[in-house]
Amino acid sequence: MMRTYTLKYVELAEQHAEKMAKRWALDVQNNAKTPTYKNLNEQKIIFQCVQFYRNFSKMFVHEKISEEVQKYFRSYAVDCYALGIPMAEMVYALILMRRHIWLYAEFQMIFSSLINQQQALDTLNRTILLFDYASYDVTREYQELMKRDKLESIKLLDILESNVVEIAANWAATVRKDRQTVYYHNIPKEKLMPQAIKFYSHLRTLLFDPERFEKGREFFRQYAETCRQQGIPLHEAIYALNVMRRQMWLHDEFQRTFVNALAHQQAVDSLMRIMLLMDYAAFDITHYYQERMPQEN
Repeated sequence: MMRTYTLKYVELAEQHAEKMAKRWALDVQNNAKTPTYKNLNEQKIIFQCVQFYRNFSKMFVHEKISEEVQKYFRSYAVDCYALGIPMAEMVYALILMRRHIWLYAEFQMIFSSLINQQQALDTLNRTILLFDYASYDVTREYQELMKRDKLESIKLLDILESNVVEIAANWAATVRKDRQTVYYHNIPKEKLMPQAIKFYSHLRTLLFDPERFEKGREFFRQYAETCRQQGIPLHEAIYALNVMRRQMWLHDEFQRTFVNALAHQQAVDSLMRIMLLMDYAAFDITHYYQERMPQEN
């Protein structure tokens, strides 16, 4: 009887994975404990959840966690890390996944009608245990990613901070002649450089501080305020920030370290982390300008 019920439970998990995932996505994107998910692509996180539920069904059938499932957990952590989801939010999102299995009507029905109290208890315990394994594996992998990424990225940040004045000067010279940043052309180089120096000097905090998302939001709002006070239009303010990123990568020593010293995956991870930061920056800067547009009409 228990074997029959287990198969039914797994069958439901596979059949209704997408419906449960959609409900989970709605929850996780509106939950105060998972604010990062609100800005993520809905289809992306639904797909991620569907895959998790389908791997969960594989776990439920077998007594031991297979290497294939453990590999999946590691890839799940890598995905979350690449998306910029903080570890605490990733873990809470897993808790919500478990909760949405139990809340789903089909599961409620078989719990109340097909099994006795002991079978229900065994199933609940098994579900909790499997999610405990999942939480353990994904947090362990996430911490390894943080450690590795930080060690390798620190090399790049050390180079950046050692050459900050030179790189900032190159940025100022570029935006003063780039046809995409005409409003910068008449601003003296000496007045522009402090803005780039400030960005490069704060990059370590913006990438690694535990409160980097809040600090990043405040930093880029200040950047937007400075640009707006100088009469720089929104599109040029964002483009100039992208030029800051580009000038950092173009520096000779930065290039040598990036190409020669870092493994391919570490190089990709570093790029993704910086690109994600710039995506958030574009959002925050645009939001700052947009908030003030009605006041000017």
